[in-house]
Amino acid sequence: MVVYKQRDVVLIKFPYTNLKEIKQRPAVIISADWYNDLRADVIVLALTSKLSDKSNRDSYIVVPPIDKACGLKKPSAIQMGKVMTLHKGFITKRIGELPVPQFRDLIKGYMDVLGYPEFMK
Repeated sequence: MVVYKQRDVVLIKFPYTNLKEIKQRPAVIISADWYNDLRADVIVLALTSKLSDKSNRDSYIVVPPIDKACGLKKPSAIQMGKVMTLHKGFITKRIGELPVPQFRDLIKGYMDVLGYPEFMK
């Protein structure tokens, strides 16, 4: 079985809302390594390449050269409101990883989305 780690950027089989079609989408694993080792699932945040021209408090923008380390083809946004727990069987492959400094910034922003702005400090 493939071992997935926190900060891994992976391609997942993402079902449409009609649950009949599937699209491949990138996601970043945010669950801790101990959780990933213990469970058959991981906790991820979805990514999109559709960048908004306005600042969004609930998105973390991944720009060059960080996007290349993540295995992304172009700048993307991690959607902090699109959190999913999914079985590792839905992961197609690992394509990269989010560097530690950017992951820390992401988690600070995610804590703000959860209503804990004191973690922004």
